[in-house]
Amino acid sequence: MGLRELTAYLVKASIGVLAGAASAYVSVLAHWALTIPLAAGVYLLVTYATLGLIRRDNPHLTGRRAWTLAVGAYSTVWLTCWLLFYNLIA
Repeated sequence: MGLRELTAYLVKASIGVLAGAASAYVSVLAHWALTIPLAAGVYLLVTYATLGLIRRDNPHLTGRRAWTLAVGAYSTVWLTCWLLFYNLIA
């Protein structure tokens, strides 16, 4: 794993915390079903923003691998933070 891949993991995990808090806030104010499109949209934006960093380090990286890099870290952190913040503010 290169330094830029590690940076992508850390950025996506950090954004997952913020997206989890935002999702909990949206769940309280509106319907919970809006949280999943919100989280997916944030993931797509962050991935698109970090795609250049990842591909500069690994030019042989395929498109699918670049888009799925750190999806597990993001979704785990997002779900955990969503549940935590929802229980704190609800």
